[in-house]
Amino acid sequence: MGRKRIEKEEEPQILKTTELKNFINILKEMDKDVSEDIEQNKGNGKNNKRFYLSFNARFLINATLLLVALLMFICSLFLSFSITNEEVIKYNVSSDIDYKVYLKPNEFYDTPYLEKGMAYVSSLINNIKVNYNYKFNISRKSNIDFDYKVIARLVIANKSNSNIFFDKEYKLKEGKVESMKDRTIHVIDEETSVNYSYYNNLANKFRSKYAVDTNSYLEVYLLVNEKNSEESDFKLNNNSKAVLTIPLSMQEVNIALNESDIDEHNQVIADSKVVVKNIGNVIISAVLLIMIIFLNIRFIKKVLLLTNKKSAYDSYIDKLLKGYDRVIVNIKNKPNLEEYNTIKVESFQELIDVRDNFKVPINYYVVTPHQKSEFFCVNNNDVYVYVVKAVDLDKGNKK
Repeated sequence: MGRKRIEKEEEPQILKTTELKNFINILKEMDKDVSEDIEQNKGNGKNNKRFYLSFNARFLINATLLLVALLMFICSLFLSFSITNEEVIKYNVSSDIDYKVYLKPNEFYDTPYLEKGMAYVSSLINNIKVNYNYKFNISRKSNIDFDYKVIARLVIANKSNSNIFFDKEYKLKEGKVESMKDRTIHVIDEETSVNYSYYNNLANKFRSKYAVDTNSYLEVYLLVNEKNSEESDFKLNNNSKAVLTIPLSMQEVNIALNESDIDEHNQVIADSKVVVKNIGNVIISAVLLIMIIFLNIRFIKKVLLLTNKKSAYDSYIDKLLKGYDRVIVNIKNKPNLEEYNTIKVESFQELIDVRDNFKVPINYYVVTPHQKSEFFCVNNNDVYVYVVKAVDLDKGNKK
């Protein structure tokens, strides 16, 4: 029972195969170019009737079948796939740096460390513990990898012009990876210890050894690379950096620590995506597409036949121009015939007689392309005119 119910629910999504077979049968019948035999039985006898399927009728059938196939193809294609539009995904990164300055043994401070935001005596500083609180927030549930490390960068620069004498990085924390799976928020808490005395002694040693006036400092920063998984429909490859700057080699007894938190607001674009909903409709769409191509080729051929087919007017004019080329003169500018005594003739043969009698050329002038032309002969004050109209030729009035 469960299986039958599932089949009933899926049936409307797929175009019926019987309809497709009927469509193919109609197409085969249409492929008969001119006629077919129809047998009608009356009583005990048989009467065979033969009818002719005109070009216009076949053209109309082809166009109708092409339109029906196209509509069926669009419907089947719509049922086969689902398309998601481009989406703007917003994300922001922030951080908060906290630190404690641990002191060397001394007779002044009762606590082993001093809190953030105070003034410190450089000679009393032993090490500094730094805590980075990193927060990543995105507007849609996503899979993001966070590759991060903690770096200490020692810079010794010229005090007067800030030109750098010495610049070197030290890894305090090797590269670590954390992942966010199908969530919108991820937090990294990372703590590191900075041996202040070590870096301060390096800076002092450089200054005393080379006898230069320096401005030295240590940058301790958390560097995070945010990158989404390969199967995601958007691309994220962003670097965030939270920096704590520690002055070194200070002559003054008071020093301050400067922190630079992260505060980023960005966005990425999720690409439009096509998902297959029903493989059966995909197959039917492919078959219909082949039919559309076949019908379209036949339709184009018929259109070309229509466009290349000469009208009775054009055929008649071509016949006159080819048959009497030696006596006909094509003119672009028509003279003012109102100045002449106009005599209209009923056939081109009568105009030939005028030409033979008066030894004058037959002038040919196109009044309206493919619709109306005039042939005329001028003799003194008389003009003999033969007018050819498409509407008359369609009625079979011209000779």
